Amino acid sequence: MSFGRKPSHDREPAEPAARPWRSLGMIANSMLILLFVLPIVTSASIFLAVNFQLWKGFGSFDPLSWRIERAHNENGVVSGDDPEQLKALYRKLQSMTASRDAAQRSDAVHIVFQFFEDRAPHRRVNLDLSDIGDAAAVFVSDRPVMWGIEGAAGIRAKIGFEGPFAFDLDNAHDGLLAGFRVGVFGAGGTASPQDYIEFRKGRAQMHTVCSAVLRWQRYFGVDKTRVFVWSVRNAQQIVVKDRSVLVDGRSNPDFRGIARTCTRWN
Repeated sequence: MSFGRKPSHDREPAEPAARPWRSLGMIANSMLILLFVLPIVTSASIFLAVNFQLWKGFGSFDPLSWRIERAHNENGVVSGDDPEQLKALYRKLQSMTASRDAAQRSDAVHIVFQFFEDRAPHRRVNLDLSDIGDAAAVFVSDRPVMWGIEGAAGIRAKIGFEGPFAFDLDNAHDGLLAGFRVGVFGAGGTASPQDYIEFRKGRAQMHTVCSAVLRWQRYFGVDKTRVFVWSVRNAQQIVVKDRSVLVDGRSNPDFRGIARTCTRWN
């Protein structure tokens, strides 16, 4: 016995046959997709193929060469310096540079601004490090210098260099060099002896010099009270001692008070 409405035994109505316009719509949508996608795929393929051929035609990108050439021509004037020779010199000096951990073992740093009054395109200066003790020294020169190293046996990360011009080391062992910042190698904002001369003339020069002084103070990890600045002219031999710098037998302290001024900066 059942309650409620009598169940119906009629069949459900059949789905109407698919209308032809649905198939046509699907075909039309597919054609539209092809019309939009095919040009994009074709263009991307051509772009990749052309650039692959160009990439094969050029040498690999060399960041060092790019930095040197940019610094070399930054004023729009091409000089006679050979970027390939500068690159080789950079790599030689980099291979001679100790780790920063080794530089952090110093307890004082001498910043030496070096001037030459002749017209020689480059100079040679003998650098005696036999009495440097626990100090380090950074040299800022107004032209390229070949440094003849003396008395450096067994010491590491004792000397650094900054300035617009390249430098080279003679009779130096690997690890003696603590670091360098050189304009022709691509470093920006390097200090120069001219900035030292014009230290009191403008804030820009003061900022450049003090930035260099404090940068090396932090690099060597010494206290600000252990930073000494020296002015050197026409040196043929420089002797770096623990607490002084002698130039051809004379001491040339900084009478401008740059070390005292810069170490007050934050």
